Formats: sequence, structure tokens, C-alpha cells
Amino acid sequence: MKKIELHEDQALVMQIVSELGEEDFEDLVETLKFDRPTLLNIMHNLQHKHLLVIKNTSYGIYIRLSARGKKTMQLLWPELPYVRYS
Repeated sequence: MKKIELHEDQALVMQIVSELGEEDFEDLVETLKFDRPTLLNIMHNLQHKHLLVIKNTSYGIYIRLSARGKKTMQLLWPELPYVRYS
């Protein structure tokens, strides 16, 4: 796997999403206390790195880790038992 560099805020977003499996954008804004434009920028950067899948529905925006994102989480934090890799 190619080395992926993550900023602290990107790693934090990935950690929260991995803990929850799939997360609603508005809930993620509330959890992280980031403003919406900042979080959208972080999500866009992670999506560009193929680490996040962003699903825009009529009910809202949902975020989950991609297969590559799950593998990255396993490499970064293999000791985290609560991370959902399936």
C-alpha cells in the first residue's frame, strides 16, 4: 500500500467515522465542533485520497470509510478493537 500522509484533523475525522461505521454530516459537525466549511474541506481531501465515501441523499450527507480507509485505519491503529472494518 502506498504511504498516505494524514493531518491531525484528517486522522480525527477518520477515527470518529471508523468508530461509528457510517456517520451523518450534521452529527459529525456536532461531534467534532468543526465549522461546516472546514469539515467539508477535510472530507473532500480524504475522499480525494480514496479514504472516505461520501453519500449525498435526500435525507442528508453520510460518510463512511472506503476499503482503502479501513486498511489505513488498521495500519495506523491496529490496537483499536472498536473500529468497524467489515
